[in-house]
Amino acid sequence: MGSDIAGSTGTMPDPRPRSIGTASRMKDSFLFRLNPFVAAGIVVGGFFAVLFGLYGLTRYASQDEVMGRVEVSGTELGGQTQDQALTTMVGVEDVQLAKTASFSLEGSPVHIQPPVTGFDVDEVAIVGEAMAVGREGNAAYQFLFWLGQIFSTAEVELTGSVSEEDLAAVFDEWDVEVIGRPASLGSLEIVEHAVQPTYPQTGTGVDRDAAPDIILDVMLASNGSTPALPTVTIVPQLSEIGRAHV
Repeated sequence: MGSDIAGSTGTMPDPRPRSIGTASRMKDSFLFRLNPFVAAGIVVGGFFAVLFGLYGLTRYASQDEVMGRVEVSGTELGGQTQDQALTTMVGVEDVQLAKTASFSLEGSPVHIQPPVTGFDVDEVAIVGEAMAVGREGNAAYQFLFWLGQIFSTAEVELTGSVSEEDLAAVFDEWDVEVIGRPASLGSLEIVEHAVQPTYPQTGTGVDRDAAPDIILDVMLASNGSTPALPTVTIVPQLSEIGRAHV
């Protein structure tokens, strides 16, 4: 019986040689034969290959569209074609036109509707700027910009204009009805067969140089601020006085 036990014991498989064989095969594999730095380089290279592939697909899919996440006044333009973006911006303009712009003039509140000022949003320029997002600069800059857009949104400024001629009529009205100290060009009156002059007098009026920009900024903004409009002393010009007496 002792010999049987010894014989059976001698034929039992020893797990150690198999483990050694497995370790040997792992060492012979491709990755284990590589230097650790080379292996790390392959992993990093594969990551960037995938990243560049995604970038290329995005560029191809967005070649006729606003690329990435692009907003104008809180409205998303990303993924829209040029015509779609123009239509979107017309809607943005309609929203701005419906808002009442409020200001303070000499301590008194004044209000104005944007259409009265000839307010106009420059849709073409805005959409052109949105289409250029991510397409300017060299290839490296464009790739880095695309990478940054994964986690952020590009903002395109809402731009537009007002009509100085339309505003001049509004300012003339405010000079008289709100400020109440309009400039006088003077006059000549006949009193009892004698000429009685009324001499020109200075007055106070809305600053025609600074006020249009302030009004435009409020109409383009979405925060509902109520800034004060500046005023200036108005001195009648001699040419104006001469025309008044013709």
